[in-house]
Amino acid sequence: MTETRVFRLSELYIDYDMMKKLLNKNVVTPEGKEVGIIREIYLNNDGTPRKVVLKNDYIAFTVNPKYLFFAGDRVILQEPMQINLAKAMRETLKAAQELLEAISQKDPEKTSPNVENAKQHLKNALSYLEVSIE
Repeated sequence: MTETRVFRLSELYIDYDMMKKLLNKNVVTPEGKEVGIIREIYLNNDGTPRKVVLKNDYIAFTVNPKYLFFAGDRVILQEPMQINLAKAMRETLKAAQELLEAISQKDPEKTSPNVENAKQHLKNALSYLEVSIE
C-alpha cells in the first residue's frame, strides 16, 4: 500500500499544469465536508501561492494557502475559522433572503414564518461567528 504524501499548498511551486489541476477542485475539511471550489490562485513572484479564492453556493472568500493541504487528489482546508466564517456568511445571506421574501409578501399571515426563519438564520450566523472568534 502506497502512502499519500501531503503538501502544504503555500510551499508548492505552481506551474501551468499544477494550476490546471487545482482550479475548480473541491476543497474539503479534514472530516470530508465540502467547503467550496478553488476559483483563483494568486501567485508570488517565485511561483508559490499568495492567496487562494474559494467559492461555494453563496459566497467567494479568500484563504491563506498555508491552511490548504494537497493530499493525493484532495485539497483540505485546515483552518476552522475560515469554515465557520463561510457558514456565518451563508446563514446571514439566507436571513436576508428570507427578510426580502417577507417584505414582498402581501398576506401578513405569511410574513411571520419568514421573519422567524430569518431570525433563526441570524442566530446560526452569530453562533458560527462566536465559535470562530474563540
